Amino acid sequence: MMQPRERFLNFLSHQEIDRPPIWLMRQAGRYLPEYLETRKKALSFKNLCYDPELACEVALQPLDRFDLDASIVFADILNLIEACGIPVEFQDNVGPIITQPFRHTNDCDKLKPFDHQLDSVLKTIQLIRNNAPNRGMIGFIGSPWTLACYAVEGKITKDLKHIKALLYSEPETLRHLLDHLTIAATKFAQQQIDAGCDCIMIFDTWGGYLPYNLFNHWSLSFQQKIVQSLKPHPVFLFTRGSHSYLNKIIDTKPAGICIDWTCPLDETLKRCQANNIILQGNFDPSLLLATPNKFASIIDNTLNKITNHNNYLPSLGHGLMPHIDPSHVALFVEHLKAYNWQLS
Repeated sequence: MMQPRERFLNFLSHQEIDRPPIWLMRQAGRYLPEYLETRKKALSFKNLCYDPELACEVALQPLDRFDLDASIVFADILNLIEACGIPVEFQDNVGPIITQPFRHTNDCDKLKPFDHQLDSVLKTIQLIRNNAPNRGMIGFIGSPWTLACYAVEGKITKDLKHIKALLYSEPETLRHLLDHLTIAATKFAQQQIDAGCDCIMIFDTWGGYLPYNLFNHWSLSFQQKIVQSLKPHPVFLFTRGSHSYLNKIIDTKPAGICIDWTCPLDETLKRCQANNIILQGNFDPSLLLATPNKFASIIDNTLNKITNHNNYLPSLGHGLMPHIDPSHVALFVEHLKAYNWQLS
């Protein structure tokens, strides 16, 4: 049997594997009671993100429970905009708050060049690598568009009214912010690779809120710059609600694409296989709210419809939610590991 990291690296390089590797978005987090205990020790979410020892402890918790093939760095995508001069606060039951949002041309002067302001995250990566040397290691960044959405809106919103107003009224100002964030994100991703990460995920949480004809210009084109800059290191792209944009995303030729449950799995996998791109995700996280027998049957029915499982990394189409039973996560992982994969 292959070791987890061997399986993970072989899969990334399209070499022989015994089964697909398994890891889950937000596999470390609030659904685990041990995470909640560690969170108490940190006193705040922000402290937890910036404390390498505690962040490493959290990252290792799901590996101890579920025998996953890869660890994920525990951090927050908004650490990067704070490193660029835009302060971020995290309020319990509210989420991130930017008290001085970026909304006008004169805010460009407040941006700082990114260098080594996130050394604590790099230290976390090194600690995880030392403690889990036989697991794959995944780093991540937010897409420039998604980082800009938080920086401009100031908090999570439903309509993105401030950044869309900036897009239409002061497009050059928004482009300046996106260019700055692209440079910073590229540097930070490379630092994570240098510290020990085997691949990088780009989370484009808010890209799906752009009009179809503007998605490439304001979101995907900046991600493509990062993908090209980081080659030959593998980069995965995840845009929430990406069904309409899949052909555009595939055309960027990333190492992998993650899809949510709005995308047809078999059709998307065929497109990715034709372009030698790994496809990850698709299962609705709410599936794990069902009984184990029920979600196992749904998994089998879904996977049985695919005749060729090459290039498919089975996973949820988004992150694990706080109210999911950890025992259901364990059964989900074990069921995927035991499935009769059709690999050539």
